[in-house]
Amino acid sequence: NIRSFVLGLMATEDGTEVHIDDFDPNVAFAGPGPNSPGAWDFTLDAGQTVVLSGYADVDVNLAGFVGAHITSTALIAVSSGNWCGALQAPTDQDICIDQIVPYPYLGFDHVLVEGNGLPESEQGLVVATQDGTEVWVNDEPVPFATLDAGDWVLVPNTVFSGTLHANAFIRVTKPAYVAQFLAGADQYATAGMNFLPPLNCGMPDEVDEVPSIQ
Repeated sequence: NIRSFVLGLMATEDGTEVHIDDFDPNVAFAGPGPNSPGAWDFTLDAGQTVVLSGYADVDVNLAGFVGAHITSTALIAVSSGNWCGALQAPTDQDICIDQIVPYPYLGFDHVLVEGNGLPESEQGLVVATQDGTEVWVNDEPVPFATLDAGDWVLVPNTVFSGTLHANAFIRVTKPAYVAQFLAGADQYATAGMNFLPPLNCGMPDEVDEVPSIQ
């Protein structure tokens, strides 16, 4: 009852209407429930925020909110993830949250780089936005999974290859959200989650802002 999924929203313009649906209607939220079964509606002014969460001691909360669909009438900032939890957290906890981007910024090709965590802590997460999304991993001859909008799949640690900075390649046939769970040490207490932007030819070809990366 200290671990929960969490979603934070912040409006950038007055009168922004936000609608959230496509989640399990049995999800038990902390505090008041949705405006209607299986849906939330908010009207926010610039700078106003809303935070939704649900504790992990309710079974449906473990995955029932993953893949929820958010629409808004103006630009909003969205952060989502897990508070005081991880993929595997029997006794320890940490914060697995990142800010995501709107649908038009999604893409197809993603590279994961393994961290220093335990194998069960280092996995990929793919959340589809369209029906019939195929997930391809590395150079495997068949798709790893085929997902419909709102569906998700975990890509296990076994897909990483190479030494030192082992990596994996995930390609989706339709734009999808891809995140990586990782950790800084071989213990559950250092779990984290990063939203992965897709690769594209508009990315810079050098990094000159980080003096030393380990």
